[in-house]
Amino acid sequence: MRRRVLNLTTITAIIAIGGACWWLTATMSADFYASATIATQWQHASFSTLFLMWGIMMAAMMLPTAAPFLRLFWQCCVFRKIAAHSHIAAAAGGYILLWLFFSLLAAGAHKVAAEWNALNSSMALADPTARAALFAAAAAYQFTPLKFACLRGCRPPPLFLILHWQTGIGGAFRLGLKNGAYCVGCCWALMLLLFAGGVMDFRWIVGLTLLVLAEKILPPHPIVARSFGVGLLALAVVELL
Repeated sequence: MRRRVLNLTTITAIIAIGGACWWLTATMSADFYASATIATQWQHASFSTLFLMWGIMMAAMMLPTAAPFLRLFWQCCVFRKIAAHSHIAAAAGGYILLWLFFSLLAAGAHKVAAEWNALNSSMALADPTARAALFAAAAAYQFTPLKFACLRGCRPPPLFLILHWQTGIGGAFRLGLKNGAYCVGCCWALMLLLFAGGVMDFRWIVGLTLLVLAEKILPPHPIVARSFGVGLLALAVVELL
């Protein structure tokens, strides 16, 4: 009974963290579009503020997509009769750490683009050609072998856990790191599309989250990723019209 309570508490905590990140993301988005003054303050924000913003957004967007992996990992922990609560927390921590590293790089790119006046009032790339190039690059990545290799590792088949399982809390953390690395490798180009649609545009945030989730739960066939790639290529063409 005590173990079930601890497992439920851990899962509830992860859901609460994800929900809090979504609430903060929605709040930041609403505040950004509330007035020109607030938007200007965000556009001239410090690197640490931008990193915090990107970190919160990535946690909000990527934690839900990690749910299948964490659920399968939880089932394995229960089957092996080990402390699922601490192992799940460690795996989730390793997963999020990789996305925080991505957030660090994205915040750096964001700061440079802002200083070069390359962003418009919506914090998207001001040049339509640059936005089209970003869409085209993301579309092209959907067809690469690296994309499919990372997508296979990012999905939660039991084979992934069998191949990469390590004992202890440290092993769970490293397992989360590996899954996070596959996930970043799979989705980094899609996340950079926030620079095409508007970094704080909540519609883009939700849309990209659903796209990533769809790639993870739909049948593992290359046509899924390629179909999304064709759609992104169409958006690139639209930007040039």
